[in-house]
This record gives sequence, structure tokens and C-alpha cells, in this order.
Amino acid sequence: MLTTTTTPVARGWCVAPHGDLDLATAPALREELLRRLRQGDVVLDLGGVGFLDSSGLHALMASHRRATLMGRRFCVAGARAGVLTVLRLTQVVDVLDLHPDRASALRALDPHGRVPAPTRPAPPVA
Repeated sequence: MLTTTTTPVARGWCVAPHGDLDLATAPALREELLRRLRQGDVVLDLGGVGFLDSSGLHALMASHRRATLMGRRFCVAGARAGVLTVLRLTQVVDVLDLHPDRASALRALDPHGRVPAPTRPAPPVA
């Protein structure tokens, strides 16, 4: 079983599936991703996915292709060790815009590539 949480972000959507991404669940996730790409950029947070098969890979690659054709950004974030191994073995890591976590993927969506500066205390007033 796969459940999905979708939340709005600055330039689009963050889609976070939880469960296994396989033959039974990949088509629904693919449809959700394509629907969200019609509305804006998408960050796919895979932190809650414990298993990914070829159907899941197909959903990711179809979403990547659609995003490219639409001029949208499609970032994949937070893949756990087992899922990341599948992405590496299939060389999908060379194609997808992968990020270690959701925060870095969201920063990548900034249209000017800016990363927020760290907060620094104000200098003392003399």
C-alpha cells in the first residue's frame, strides 16, 4: 500500500509517498505527479519509500520526461539507502535531479538559484 501526502510549496508541489512503490502503486503515483506538474514544479520526497521496482522507476522517468517537455523542474529528494541503490544500479542518478533531502530540493527550485544565507547575530552596538 502507498499513501501520498501532497503539499504546496513556493513554485509548485511537494509529493511525499509512503510505502512501497511497485507495480500495484506506481500508476497512481505517476498520475499524481503528472497532475501536479501541470500546475508547477514538483519535489518528490522519497524518504517514506522503502521499496522501488521497475514500475516505480518508470513512474519517475515518465515524470522527469514530462517535466522536461513542459519546462518544469522535477526534483527527487530523500531517497533511503535501498531506493538509492536501485537508482544507482539503473544509472537513473545520472538523469534525475537528486537531492539528499527535501530542504535542498526546495532550495533548488528557487528561480535564481539562491540559497538562504545562514542567520548571523547582529554585531554589537558600541
